[in-house]
Amino acid sequence: MIWKTSGDSTRIPTKDGSLAVRVDGDPHKDPLLLCQRFRGTMDDWNPEFVARLSTARRVIRFDSPGIGESSGETPNTVREWRKSCPYCLMRSESTRWTCWVGPSVVMSDRRSR
Repeated sequence: MIWKTSGDSTRIPTKDGSLAVRVDGDPHKDPLLLCQRFRGTMDDWNPEFVARLSTARRVIRFDSPGIGESSGETPNTVREWRKSCPYCLMRSESTRWTCWVGPSVVMSDRRSR
């Protein structure tokens, strides 16, 4: 089976450069932000994994600043790196989102109350 995922990147401007972002899935579903390790790119995510997730969520992948297709300076700490994550969710009107770091570690989960 061939798993179809987005190959087209969108640019999100930040104060430190631009983030390259790809979005898969229904735009009306809650977003799931996939965050890659420091030197990883959005292309490192397994296409089948992304395609399966995107059947239930809007999946957002991005290249960290200074990595892959994104511009800017590469962050040296997790504190600096995590500042780029909200830019990927700013355009979302959803009050419910989940953020995953690496292939399986859940970083945070914010739910509306």
